[in-house]
Amino acid sequence: MPIDISWVDITWRLVVAVLAGGIIGYDRGDAGRPAGVRTTILVCVAATAAMILANLLLPTDGKHSDGFAVLDPMRLPLGILTGVGFIGAGAIMHRGNFVQGLTTAATLWYSTVLGLCVGAGEFMLGAALVVIAILVLWGLKRIEGNCRRAHVAKLEVTCVDERLTADELVAVLKKSEVKIRRLGFEEAGTFTKFRCEVEWKDSSEAPPLPGWVQSLAAQHSVTFQPTR
Repeated sequence: MPIDISWVDITWRLVVAVLAGGIIGYDRGDAGRPAGVRTTILVCVAATAAMILANLLLPTDGKHSDGFAVLDPMRLPLGILTGVGFIGAGAIMHRGNFVQGLTTAATLWYSTVLGLCVGAGEFMLGAALVVIAILVLWGLKRIEGNCRRAHVAKLEVTCVDERLTADELVAVLKKSEVKIRRLGFEEAGTFTKFRCEVEWKDSSEAPPLPGWVQSLAAQHSVTFQPTR
C-alpha cells in the first residue's frame, strides 16, 4: 500500500469496488436473498473507502509531544470488519427449525474483505477474491444442490383398531430409506400411538413434506415436526 495516493488512484479503487461488489451481489439478488446487488456494493465500497482513508492517514504523525492519543489508522478497517458482523447477523433468519441466510452473511463479510483489499490498492488480490467468489457462489451452487442433506424429525403416528403394527411401521419407513430412532408406542382403548425420531436425506435445504409422510397421513393421524 503506497504512502501517497492520487485522486486517480482513489477513483480507480472506488470503481473497482463497485464492479466487484456488484458481481458478488448479483448471485444473492438473483436468488432473492435479503442482501442483493445494492447491499454488497455499498458494503464493498464502504470498506474500500475506509481503507482509502486509512491509506490517506498513514503519513500522519502517530503522537504529538503534548498529547496522549496515539493515531493508528489501521484500526479503522478492523472496526469496519467488526461492524459488518452486525449486518451479517441481520441477514440470518430462523424459520421454524431451519436457519437461512448464512451464505448471505458470509458474502457480506467477504465483500468487506474484498473492499479492504481494493481500498489498499491490492488489485490482483482483489481480482483473485472475485474469481474465488464466482467459483464458490455460482460454480458450486449446482454441486451443492445435488448433495443430499440429512434431516431429522419427530414422528407421531396414531392408528385405530390396531390397523398398524410396529413391524409394519418400521417396514414402511425402511422402504423409504428412513432411519428410525427410539421407537416407542402406547395403547389407549382402540387407539395405538407410535412415537419415534426419524432421519432421512433430501437435496433440499428446507424440504417440503416428504412423500412417505403423506402416505402415512392418508391412512392414519400423523404429527410430523422437523428438528434439523
